[in-house]
Amino acid sequence: MATRRNTQAAATAAIAAQLADPKNLIEGSYVSRPPEWRRPWHRSADLGYPGFLPPRPGQLEDQMTEQLVNNGYQWRSVVATENFTTNKMMYEYCNKEGGATVATLEDFLRDIFIRRSERLPSVGQSTFKLPSRVTWIETRKEAWIADLANSDIPLGRLAKNIPHGYRGQELLDMLHANQIAVPRAVWYVRVLGSNETSVMRSRPNFNPSQYSTEWANVVTAHLKKQLSEIILPPPHRSGIKHSFKSILAEPESKERWVRRFVYSLALLREFYAEGLVDHATFLCWLTSQISDSNLAQVGFVLGLANEYMDEIVTCRGLLRPFIEGCLERLAEIDSSHAKEALSQLGESLCSLVQRSFIAAPDCFVFPRLWASHAASLRKLLLDDPASANPALADADPRAKEVVQFMSEKFGEVEHRNTALLFKNLPERVMESMRSTMTNIQRLNTISSSTNFLAFRYFEYATDDPTSSYTRKLDNLLTWAVSQTQCGDHRPYAVCTLLTQYHSRGDLQEDLFNWMLLNKSSKNYDRTALVIGELIEKGLFSYARFIQKLMARGETGGPGDKPRSHIMTILYNIPLVSPSAALLNERRAALYGVSKVDTSERARERQIRAELRTVLPEIFGGNEMDPCPLKSATHTLLSATPFEQVRALRTWLFPIIQDYLNSRQVSENEAFMRTDTYSTLMQILSWAKCYTVILELNFLILQKGLNKELLIAVMDTFRIHADVWASMDSSIAITEALYAAHQRLRLQGIQVRHLLALLVDMDKMDNGERLNPAARADVTEDLANLAKALNPTTLNPQPVPNIIPEIFMLAQDNTPNAAANLASSLWYKYNSSPNWASAVWDTVIISIQQLPRVVQNHVIQRDCALRYAIFLSEVNHHLSNSLDSHILQWLMGPGRGVLCTLDAEMWDMVLYLCLNLVLLDGLTIPTVLDGIVYPAWAGAAAATLPLPAGLAFLESANRFADRLLLPDDVPQDSSGFPPTNLSQVHRLQSQRQVLQQSEKFTAFVTHLPMLVALELNVNVSPAIRESSTRLRVALCQHEQFRRQVYLHIDGVRDAFLKPVGLGPISERLEARLAEALKQIIRYEETAHDGHSEAKYDMQVLCSRLNPWWFSRATISFHLTLKQLGMDLANDRTRAEAENDLAKFTKSLFGHDMSPEETDLVSDILRGIGGVIAVKFVNTAIERLTQILNALPSVPTSKDVATFLTTSGEVLRLMAKVIQPLRSESSKSPALEVAVQDALVTALKAKFESAELLMAHIHQRSGSQLATAPTSKDPVTENQVHDLIILLARITQFDLGLPGAWTPNFKQTIEPFLSVVIRILVGYGGGITLDWHMFPLLLDTAAYLMDEFPQDQRPIPTDIIRTLTGLHPLALPEGMPPVFRSRLRFILSYVANDSYTTNLVHATRDPSTGRLVYGLRVAARPWEWSENTELPDKDRDPLRNAAPLSLHHFEARITGETVRGEDERRSGKVAAQERIMDDRYHGESVFERDWVEARSTWPGPGKAGDDGGSEFGEGDSGDADVRMVPPPALNPAGSPITGGSNRASSAARSVLSAARRSEREVIDVDAFDDPGPATSTSSVVTVRQKKRKVSPIDMVGNVGTSASASAMNAGIQGTMQPPGEPAGVTTRGKRGRPRGSVSGKSTVSGKSTRGKKK
Repeated sequence: MATRRNTQAAATAAIAAQLADPKNLIEGSYVSRPPEWRRPWHRSADLGYPGFLPPRPGQLEDQMTEQLVNNGYQWRSVVATENFTTNKMMYEYCNKEGGATVATLEDFLRDIFIRRSERLPSVGQSTFKLPSRVTWIETRKEAWIADLANSDIPLGRLAKNIPHGYRGQELLDMLHANQIAVPRAVWYVRVLGSNETSVMRSRPNFNPSQYSTEWANVVTAHLKKQLSEIILPPPHRSGIKHSFKSILAEPESKERWVRRFVYSLALLREFYAEGLVDHATFLCWLTSQISDSNLAQVGFVLGLANEYMDEIVTCRGLLRPFIEGCLERLAEIDSSHAKEALSQLGESLCSLVQRSFIAAPDCFVFPRLWASHAASLRKLLLDDPASANPALADADPRAKEVVQFMSEKFGEVEHRNTALLFKNLPERVMESMRSTMTNIQRLNTISSSTNFLAFRYFEYATDDPTSSYTRKLDNLLTWAVSQTQCGDHRPYAVCTLLTQYHSRGDLQEDLFNWMLLNKSSKNYDRTALVIGELIEKGLFSYARFIQKLMARGETGGPGDKPRSHIMTILYNIPLVSPSAALLNERRAALYGVSKVDTSERARERQIRAELRTVLPEIFGGNEMDPCPLKSATHTLLSATPFEQVRALRTWLFPIIQDYLNSRQVSENEAFMRTDTYSTLMQILSWAKCYTVILELNFLILQKGLNKELLIAVMDTFRIHADVWASMDSSIAITEALYAAHQRLRLQGIQVRHLLALLVDMDKMDNGERLNPAARADVTEDLANLAKALNPTTLNPQPVPNIIPEIFMLAQDNTPNAAANLASSLWYKYNSSPNWASAVWDTVIISIQQLPRVVQNHVIQRDCALRYAIFLSEVNHHLSNSLDSHILQWLMGPGRGVLCTLDAEMWDMVLYLCLNLVLLDGLTIPTVLDGIVYPAWAGAAAATLPLPAGLAFLESANRFADRLLLPDDVPQDSSGFPPTNLSQVHRLQSQRQVLQQSEKFTAFVTHLPMLVALELNVNVSPAIRESSTRLRVALCQHEQFRRQVYLHIDGVRDAFLKPVGLGPISERLEARLAEALKQIIRYEETAHDGHSEAKYDMQVLCSRLNPWWFSRATISFHLTLKQLGMDLANDRTRAEAENDLAKFTKSLFGHDMSPEETDLVSDILRGIGGVIAVKFVNTAIERLTQILNALPSVPTSKDVATFLTTSGEVLRLMAKVIQPLRSESSKSPALEVAVQDALVTALKAKFESAELLMAHIHQRSGSQLATAPTSKDPVTENQVHDLIILLARITQFDLGLPGAWTPNFKQTIEPFLSVVIRILVGYGGGITLDWHMFPLLLDTAAYLMDEFPQDQRPIPTDIIRTLTGLHPLALPEGMPPVFRSRLRFILSYVANDSYTTNLVHATRDPSTGRLVYGLRVAARPWEWSENTELPDKDRDPLRNAAPLSLHHFEARITGETVRGEDERRSGKVAAQERIMDDRYHGESVFERDWVEARSTWPGPGKAGDDGGSEFGEGDSGDADVRMVPPPALNPAGSPITGGSNRASSAARSVLSAARRSEREVIDVDAFDDPGPATSTSSVVTVRQKKRKVSPIDMVGNVGTSASASAMNAGIQGTMQPPGEPAGVTTRGKRGRPRGSVSGKSTVSGKSTRGKKK
C-alpha cells in the first residue's frame, strides 16, 4: 500500500511539474485541478492529493507500443507483498482462547476512556446569585434608574444590588417615564419578580407560574387603564348642553398616549415571549376585552388581538368569547348612527371573524351563538366573503379557494348547529295517516283555477312510497262524501280525476268494496251523488250493481223492515234518463217484483206542485205570496237525490227547454225574467243539479238575451266557478261567453262586465281558455272601451268640490234623470281625473242634508236609490271603477264623516251602499275595509265616539249581515236589500271575491274584534246581541266554513294571537277560545265530555282522524289553554293541577308508535307556560325511568327496546317545544331533582356504553374492562345507536333552562371525562368512526361551552382542564385531523420556547439507559439573563449561569473544536466525509452526532399533527424505557451530582455496554450524576426508530379502569415524553438567545440569554 501511495505521489508530482511549466500549457486548454477543500498528502512534501489522479501528457497508458497495444497497460507490483493481506491471520489470532484478545483490547480502550475522564476537570456547583433588593435614598435610586436607562452601562455593573420600591403599575409607569430600553426593562422586572418569589420557592406547593399570573393581571390592568382613557361622548339629549373632550382629539395628548401605549405593548411582547406573563391569563383577558370595551377602544384591542391571533385560534375556550364579542360589536355598528364612520372598524371585525372561521370552523358550532347571530354569520361568511372584505382578495391570490372553503364549511357548521338545536328534524315516512293527510291537502287545493290535465292526483308523488292506487281511491271517494269537507264541486272532481286515470279500467269492484266497507259512505246523499255522476260518465254500471246486490241476497221485498246499508245507497242513487227496464230492476230490487212504492210517487207529485208554484212564469200560474224559497220547496229539498234528479232533470228541464224554444221576444227583451232565472238557479244549486244549471245557461246564452239576464248568467258562472272547473267545463263556458260577446258586438253593444269576466277566466288557466285570436279581440275591445271613456282634452275643465246639479237629482222623478245627469257630467268633466271623487263627495253631502229636507222615510229611500242609480251610471262612464274612489274617501276624510252620522243618516247611507253594491258600483271588500272593520276595531278598543259611534257600529253590523249572510230572501220588514232572489243571486256573486286568500285572511283577522265587541260594556246590549248573532251565523255559513277549512292555520292564529286588541283579559281569552271552537265545529261533547277523558292522551290518540286532524289539534290547544287559565286562577288551580298531572301521566304513561309520536307532537306543538314546564319535566322523568330500566350489561333486545322508547320520547319533546326554544324566556325550565336524576342516569349509561364499545372491539392491550358475554349480545350498530341517542339526550338537555344544577356542576368532570373517553375511543383510541367522532366532539364542546363560568374579571375557568386529559397525551393511532380537532376543545397549553419537549431524565442503574421523568417546569422569574462581565482570567468552568449546567450533564471532553475558518457547510462536510477519513479532525461529539443519531426532521415536522410529540412516526427508543410521568412537579427536581461521581458513573455505563454487543457508545451518557433514584437530568426527548405502544402512552384514555387514576393523578398538566430528535431547548419559535445546550464543550459560558 505504501509503495502504491509512493507511485501515486510520484505521478502527481510529475503532473504538477508539467502543469507548472508554461510551455506545456496550451492557451485556453482545460487544466484539471483538485477541489479547494481537498488537502494534500503532506504539508511540506509534494506528495499530491489523495484520490486525485488526473490524466497527464506523456503518461505510460497513452504510449502506443506493440506490447501495450496487444496486452494493454498493466501496473507492475513494486514489491512481492503488494497483494498480501493479514486478515485471516488476525482473525485466527483474535479468536484464540475464546476471543480473549478482543476482550483485552476492549478493556484496554475502556481503561483509557476512564482514566481520561477522571483526569478531566469537572463542572463545579452553581455560583449564580440573584441581585438583592436594597432600600436606597431617592437620589441614589434615581441615579441607578438613570444608569439602567443608559444602554452603554452593562447590566453586570447594575446587577449587584437593585433598588426596592417599585411595584405593580407604578413600576411600569416608571419604566416608561425613564424611557428604559425594553430588554433592560425586562431584566429589571424579572429580577424584581425573582426576589418576590424567593421566599415561596421552598414551599412544597410552590407553582413557578403563579407569579406570572399575578404579573399578567398587573399588565392587563395597566393596559385596561390606558384604554379606559378613550371614552365616547354621552348620548345627546335635547335641551342639555354637553362638553366632551377626547384624549385623542388634542395632538399633544394623543402623541403622549400613543407613545405610552406603544411602549406598554413592546414590554408586553417581551413579557409574553419570556413567559413573564401567564399566556392563558393574558389571552383570556384579551378575548374578553372585545365585549368589555366601547367602540372607540375596540380598534386598539383588535390590533392587539391580531398580533396574538395565532395563539387564540388554538383553543376553543379563548376563541369562542372572542368571536362572540366580535359579532356583538358588528351588531352594534350596524345599529349605530355612525355606521359609515365605523366602516373600517367593521371591516377589521369581519376580517378577524373570517380568519377565525378559516382557522377553526368547529368553534362556530355553538347553539347559543348560532341562535343569536346566524343571519350575521351567513352574510359574513357565505354571501361572498371576498366582496365583504376586499382585502381578502388582494392579500391572497387564492381568494376563490378561500371563499369555496368557507362556503363548504359554513354548510357543515349550519347543519351541526341545526342538529344541536333540534331544528328541522327529518320527517319520517308514515304509512297510513300521514299519507291520507297529504292526499287530503292535495285535494283541497282544487279550486276554480285548477287545471286537471296537470293535476294528476294518482301520479302525484307523496312522501309515502307505499301509497297505492287503492288507498288514493279510498281517500278520493271519502273526501268527496265526508261531512268534514266542504264544497259542491267534490263529486265532479272525483269523476274528472277518475275519467283521466282510465288505465285502471273497470272501477266496479273498487267502488262496490268502498261502499260496502267505508263508513263515510253512510252519508247517503253525497255518496249517491258521486255514484250517480260516475254512472253518467260510464265509470260505474248501475245494472251490474243491482245484479250483484241481488246475487248477494240484498233485495227488498214485502215488509217494512229497514234497508241495509248498501240498499240505502241504491235507493238514493240518481239516474239521468233511465230506461224503463232499468227502473223496473231498481223497483224489483228495492220493493220486490209485485210491490209498487206509492210513497215515491206521492212525493213526486208534491215536488211537481211545489215547482209549479214557485215558477209561475214557466207554468203560467199566479204569482205566489212572498215567502222564503226553502220553505216553499221543502219537499224537493228533503227528497232523495234520485227523486230530485227525476223531478228536475227528467221532468222540469225538458219543460224549460220547450218554454225557451217557444218564446218569441223582441231584440232587447229577455227570454226569461231575472227573478224566475234566479229562483230556478237557487233551486237547482240547493239540489246539487249542476249539470242541469250548466246546460240551461248554455241554452240561454244561445238565445238572444238582454243585459240584465246576461249579468245574471255571468253571476251564476262566478258563484259556481269551482264546480265548472271540477266538471272540466271552464273552457266550454269561456267559449260560450265569448260567442255571446261576439253577437252583442255585432249589435253594437259592449258589456264591460262580460269582457272583465272573459279576462278573469282566461287568467285562471295561464291563458289557455281563450285561443290567441279571441284573447286579442277581448284585449282590444277593453282598450278601446277605456280609451273612449277617457278621452284626451287639451284644456280640461276644472271640477268644483261641490257639483250643484247633483243636489237637484233628489227632487227629480224623471225615469232617466240619473242616466242623463251622469252623461252630462261626463261630457263636462271627463278629462279631469278626480271628477268621480267630487261626485261622491257631493252625493254624501246631499245624503246628510236630505233628512232635514225630506221627513218621509219612503221618500228618503227613493232618493237614496236614485243616487245609487246615478252613481252606477257614473261608474259606467269611468275607465277605472268608482269603487276605488269610494275606498280612498272611506280610508281618508270619510272616516271622520262617518263617525258624525246619526241613525237616520246611516239608514240612507246603508240603503245607498247596498243598492250600489247590487248595481256593481261598489264592492263588498270596500265596504268591509272602509266601514265594517273600522267600526269593529273602534268598538273593541273603545275608541268610537259616543253616541254617534253606536250608530256607526250598528250600521256596520247591518252591512255585514246584509252582504255576507243571505242565501234566501230575508224575512224582515226593514226593506233593505236584498228583497228578492235576483238581489240574493247578485250578492252571492259579489261575495266570491272574499274567497281570495288575502281577502279572507283580512276578514278572519277582524273577527276577534267582533268577539271583543260582544264584551264591551260601553256598547248597548242590543248591539252586543246582534254581534253575537252575526258571528254565529257566519260560523254556520257554508261558504265561510269551506274557507275556514282551507285556511285553518290562519284562523287559529287570528284567534289565539289576535291583532289590534291590546292587553287581553282572561274573560276575552276564554271568549275567543269559545268562538274558535264554534268556527272549527269540533265538539268534544260528541265524543266524551268528561274531564278524565278530556285529558287522557290515549282517548285523544283514538280520536286522531286525518279528516278532523287540524280541527282536533286546535280544539286540544284550546283545552290546554283553558287549563293554563285555570292554573292561574286561585279558585280552579287545585283541580287544574290535578288535570295537568293526569294529562302528562297519560301522555308518557305508555309507549307510542312512531306515527302516534309525530301526530301527537303536531297537536301539542306550541304549548307554553306552566303546561310546557310540566310537559318537559314529566318527559325528562320518563326518560330517566327508561335509562334506569336499561341493565348495566344489556342484551340486544334490551338495547333495541331502549332505543325505540327513549327515541320516541326525545322526538316528541323536541318537536313540541321547538317553537319555544327560539326565545329563552319562553323555554320551559327543568326542576332540580328531575335534572339531577337524568344526569346521574346519563353518566351511568355512558359508562355502560363505554364498556360495550370496548367489549365489541376487543382491542389488545387496552385497559378497558370487558363486559361479560350473553346469549343475546349487543351488536356494534346498536352500541353506535345507543351512544348517539345518549349524546342527543345530553344535547337536548343542555338547551333547556335550569340544566346546570349545583349537582351537575359538581359532577361535570366525571361526566365529561366519560364522554371524552368515548370520543377518543372512536377517534383512534379503539376504533375509527368518521360519523361518531363529530357527534361526540360537538357534545363535549357543548358541555364545555355551556358550563357556567365564574363571574370574575378574568374568567380563566373557560380554559381549565375539566376532563383529566391533557391535549398532549392523546393516543398515537388518532388521525391528525381528529387529533387537532380534539386538542382544540381541550385545555389551553402555553407554547414555551425554552421548555417545550424538555423533560427530566434519569438513568437506569442496571442498563445505563435514559428513563424520562417529569416535564421541566418553566421558571421564567428564576432563569434570568446572565449579566456576568467577561474576564479572561476567570475559570472557564465557572458554573455561574442562572440555569445550572448539571441539568444537562455538561462536561469537558478534551476534544478539539474546529475554528471558524475550518467550518464548512453541510454539503461540503458531506463530500469531505465521503472522500476522506476525518477522524483525526472530528470531535467525539461530532462523530457521535453523525453516526449514532437519526436525521433532523426539518422545519415544520417536529410539532405538527402529523408527527407530533409522540403521536405519529418514530416516537420511541428501542433501548429507552418510556415511563409516563405521574404529574408535573411544580417545585422541580433536586439537582445533585458533580465531578466526584463521574468515574463511577462511567464505569457503570461501560459495564452495561459490555453486556450489549455491537452497541454504539453514546458519549452523551457519560458522567452520569448517580443512580436513578436520587438524581435527574434535563434531557430532550429524541425521535427514535419505533412507535410507543399504547401502554407506554400517557393517560391511555378510553378506559373505565383508568378513569379514576386519570382523574386523580393526571388532573394537572401531565405531559407526554417528548418531541422528535434534535430538539434541545429549541422551541417552536426557534432557539432563544443564549439558550443552554448540553452539547457544549466549554461549560460555564453557556447562559440563558444575553440581552443586547
